Amino acid sequence: HKQRKDRVPAAFQADTADAVTLRGCRFARLGGTGVMFTHGGDDNVIEGCSFYDVAAGGIEFGEDAVKPANPRLFPRRNRIANNFLAQVGEDYFGSVAVLGYYTDASVIAHNEFANLPYSAVSQGWGWGQPPAPDDSRGNRITHNRVHNYMRRLDDGGGLYTTDRLLGSEIAYNVVERMLPPDAQTKAGGALYLDQCTEGVHVHHNVVTGAIRWLFIWNPNIRHNRVDTNYAETDSWRDVGEVNVGAGARRPRG
Repeated sequence: HKQRKDRVPAAFQADTADAVTLRGCRFARLGGTGVMFTHGGDDNVIEGCSFYDVAAGGIEFGEDAVKPANPRLFPRRNRIANNFLAQVGEDYFGSVAVLGYYTDASVIAHNEFANLPYSAVSQGWGWGQPPAPDDSRGNRITHNRVHNYMRRLDDGGGLYTTDRLLGSEIAYNVVERMLPPDAQTKAGGALYLDQCTEGVHVHHNVVTGAIRWLFIWNPNIRHNRVDTNYAETDSWRDVGEVNVGAGARRPRG
C-alpha cells in the first residue's frame, strides 16, 4: 500500500501468538503503544484492562499487508472487550485507541473510550489500493461508548472503517462529543465509512454532540446498510452507492 504506517513499539508485544489472554491489566504513562499483536495471531483476548496516558495507540492487531506470504499471518477471532481507554495518543496524535488492520471475525465490544486526539476505533486498511482480501470480513464493533474524541486532528470519527469488510457490523454503540480543532470541518463524523468500505451493517447506534452523525463521502463506498440509528443532528453525508436507508431518527425526550 502507498500509505506508510510507522508502528510505535508496545509495552506488550506478541508475534504470531495464539490463545493469549490479557485480563485485568493496567497500562499507564507509557512512551509507546499499549498492546500489539503482529504477524497474525488467533483467538487472543484483551479484557477488563485499562489504558491511560499512553503516548501512541492503545491496542493494535494485524498487519498492513493485504496478502500476507503465509495464511498463518492473518489474524482471526480476536476479542477486545470490557476495557477502558482514555488519554491515548497523547504524543503521537494520529494513533487510535483500537486499530485493526486486515482481520477476520474480530470483536470490539463493551469498551469505553474517552478524551482522544483522533478516532476511537479504526477497522480495515488499504483504502482500496489494492482491494482487501476476502478474509477481511465478519468484524463486529458493538456496545461501546465513545466520548470526547477528535480533540486534536481532523478527518476521523468515533468509529471508522475502510475497505471491504463483508459481513461486518457496527451496532449498539453510543458516540458522544466530537470536538475537532475546526468546529466547521468538512471532513469526518461520528460514524465514518471511508474509502472502499463495503459490506458493513451500521444500526442501532446513538450519536450526540457530533458535527455530522454519518460521513460517507466517496462514490466508491458501496453496498453497506445503514438503518435504525438515532442522532440529535440531521447533519450527515452519503454520496456512496447503495448504502441502504442512511437516515437517522431523532431520540425522543
